[in-house]
Amino acid sequence: TTDVEDVRDFIDQHNIKVYEAPATKTANDEIGLKIVANIVMVGVITKITGIISENAAVEAIKDSVPAGTEEKNIKAFEAGYNLV
Repeated sequence: TTDVEDVRDFIDQHNIKVYEAPATKTANDEIGLKIVANIVMVGVITKITGIISENAAVEAIKDSVPAGTEEKNIKAFEAGYNLV
């Protein structure tokens, strides 16, 4: 078997749910900046897990990104949140 087949077998055997999220493409297409792909993924993970609220994630992003980039980062988060 190939490595890919091994991974697929493992996923099937352990009933793991796999999500696809084109983070870099979304960041580039919707925000115009590939560098915010990580924030797109924060949106995806926030939506999938529900561990923290959307508002809590947005506030954390506002508090942690460089000044002047808040708007683009929030848009990236929202784009990721809406992917799933």
